[in-house]
Amino acid sequence: MKFNNINIFGAGNIGLNICNLLIYEGIAKKINIISNQDSNLIDAIKLDFINAEPFTSQTKISSYFYNNYPDADINIIAGGVKQLDGEQRIDLIQRNEKYIDTIIRKDMKGEWIVITNPDDILANYLSNNTSISKDKISALGIALDNMRAKSIGIPQDILGQHNLNIYTEESINVDEVANIPYEIIKKKGFTKYGIGYIVLWYLKYLKNYKYQIISKYNESKRLFESKKI
Repeated sequence: MKFNNINIFGAGNIGLNICNLLIYEGIAKKINIISNQDSNLIDAIKLDFINAEPFTSQTKISSYFYNNYPDADINIIAGGVKQLDGEQRIDLIQRNEKYIDTIIRKDMKGEWIVITNPDDILANYLSNNTSISKDKISALGIALDNMRAKSIGIPQDILGQHNLNIYTEESINVDEVANIPYEIIKKKGFTKYGIGYIVLWYLKYLKNYKYQIISKYNESKRLFESKKI
């Protein structure tokens, strides 16, 4: 197993999908579900995962509220309000900044991965309002844009900020890539599978060299945007 402890903030569709994938792959010895939802619901979710232990990696599952979560090697922010049909990612900023505020505390350790949208902007908010080193914060939405582009036959690198101002160096039209999540949300209300696999892929190769495009802090622009690593 690569990590001792992973915190997943949010027990909605995305957070639980990520949890399920990480358990199956045996990424961590322990995964903590951080949520303020009803304790009976969280207990049921834990039991559901625990029932699968004989066929999975024996990862230990625990749960905590936002006011008492433990330190972890990896912290995945996957909660907050979801995007509704007809909304743009930019419309979520103020509501999900308030969500980030529920996570912030004085001493925040480990690597931090922002999934909650708009992820690049919220990564910047997290960086500006905590003591976390900027190089310890990543946003993975742009990696998802790249995966979506490859799935529809666009091999060029997708750059910029996730679903806000994406582009290619070759000036190829990427409107179809940007429209994919809106089409999914219109038909089923949310997306979860693509980002789940992106998180799994990122964590599997975090400590090893592999060509990736994710969002990291750009010192000259003072924001998070795509970076080839």
